[in-house]
Parts: sequence; structure tokens; C-alpha cells
Amino acid sequence: MTPEAPWTICHAPRPAARVRLVCFPYAGGNANTYRRWHQLLPETIEVHAVNLPGRMPRLAEAPLPSIAAVVAAVAPRLAPLTDKPVALFGHSMGAVVAFETARELARHGRPVAHLAVSARTAPHRLQRRRLIHGLADGEFIGELRKMAGTPDEVLKDAELMALLLPALRGDFTAIETYRPLGADVLAEDLLPWQDHTDGMALVEMLPGGHFFIDADPKAMLGTLAQDLAHLP
Repeated sequence: MTPEAPWTICHAPRPAARVRLVCFPYAGGNANTYRRWHQLLPETIEVHAVNLPGRMPRLAEAPLPSIAAVVAAVAPRLAPLTDKPVALFGHSMGAVVAFETARELARHGRPVAHLAVSARTAPHRLQRRRLIHGLADGEFIGELRKMAGTPDEVLKDAELMALLLPALRGDFTAIETYRPLGADVLAEDLLPWQDHTDGMALVEMLPGGHFFIDADPKAMLGTLAQDLAHLP
């Protein structure tokens, strides 16, 4: 029997850490987005990146078709991490998955200590961007190019895109059937996240485009580290 692929990757285990930070990828992204975050965070935080099927290193597996399916698969596999305080972070599509995963863990008596999200409006707010998951391949790739999250040399490589398209299309299907995907996020769209917590909600606007976490996450990680330092 083939062993199950890991659902989370920890590039730098920190047994003495106080908090485990579990990070969820954006649409089409993978765990590698977070491979260096441990270098930018204090030793008190251990970083785990969610490793979804349909992308490297799980390219041979079918992507999950909905946010509900992702949450149903991921949440039980995070339970072993909850012997310490767990914080969840998600960017764009990952923000929705992190939010729903936090709700699912709470329903099973394992509430997370902190939820941090970026580049995504609050779950109950309508998004403003056109839906793209049903477009023909050429149009779909054209929309990906506009988002500037995938290198142009990758988009031009037909053989590589044939491998990547199922996961990309699957992710956009999942997020767009949950809530229509948004364009750049405004402060007034972020504030309603406070409606989904009994605790304090803090909104901070950071410079950069939609994929700023790939270009320069230092400012956001500094804020996140400060927040996690105050966890009981």
C-alpha cells in the first residue's frame, strides 16, 4: 500500500516553540510559498504549510473540488498539532480555507488560538471579480497572466501548464463556487472579518500587490509575530 502523502510540511521543526502556525496556500499555490517563513519568525513559532493534492509534490493526485472538501480533508489532519496553541494563516483562497478550517476545528472541540488572513474580503461579502474557472484554457491562462501570480515563462511553457492546469482550475472552481473571487481588497471589505470572531479583530493595510507574500512578506510576518507573542 502506498503511504499517504503528508498534508502538512514543516521545513524547520522547533520542538520548543510555543505556537504552531499553519499556513494555507492561495489558488494554484503550494507549501513552498512558506518554505522560508521560519527564517523570518522568532524561535517561539513553528511553521507548518498545508500540502494540498494536485500540485507539487502531490501532482499525480486529483485536486479537491470544493472548499468544503478541502476543509473536510485538512481539519482532521491538523488535530495532532493542537497539543500546543495553533494559529492559522491563509492568503487569498487560503484565507477562506483557513477560516472554514478554524470553524471545523472549533466544532470538534479544538478551537484555534489565532486566525490571520490576507488579500481576501470577509466570507459573507460578495466579491467583484469575474469568474474564470469555466473559461477555455487560453482565456484561463490569460486571466492568470493578468493576476501576475504565475511567472510568464511558466505560462508560456505548454508542457508545464498541462501539468499545472488541473490544480489551478480546481482551485478556482473551489473558491469561485464558495464565493466569487475578488479583485484587490479594500479596507472596507476587510473590516467585516470582525463579524466572524468573538475576540478582537485587527485590520492592517500593507503595501504590495495581490501576491505580496511571495515578493516580500517581512512586514506582515512582523505584525503576525507580535500578535502571536501575546497568545496565552
